[in-house]
Amino acid sequence: MGMDSILLFGILATIVFSEIFASQPGPCRKLVQTYPETTVKGKMIHRSLYLDVFATRKSKPLNLCLHVNFPNSKQQNTTVIGTDNKEFLVLYRCNYFPTANSSSEYVNTYTRLKTPTAATLSKISEAYTKNGLQESQVLSLCQ
Repeated sequence: MGMDSILLFGILATIVFSEIFASQPGPCRKLVQTYPETTVKGKMIHRSLYLDVFATRKSKPLNLCLHVNFPNSKQQNTTVIGTDNKEFLVLYRCNYFPTANSSSEYVNTYTRLKTPTAATLSKISEAYTKNGLQESQVLSLCQ
């Protein structure tokens, strides 16, 4: 399967499943920056997702702006690693599989606006950086 096929599969899976994971060796990472449960309400745009396949390829941002209503069931079992409770939200979830000594990370970013302010983008970047998540592994869905 070529990289274009993998990218297309990722896009289709995003639409169908709304969550894609990045597989990592070992247990879940220890998060440095977390926040209490978010109070975000209303429509947000699913801006990006974290997936290990994007570290090996420069991908162009897509223009796939999926609207999500908050609060919702996707928030269950997630940790908020970035939010201002108004304009953006970064959710993290990790499942550890001891028998395989591996984990699956799910990181999804939501913004109120299709084109967030530079300050909002900086705070999103900070949420990734402080928790050791590589921004090179982020696929921007909506630009």
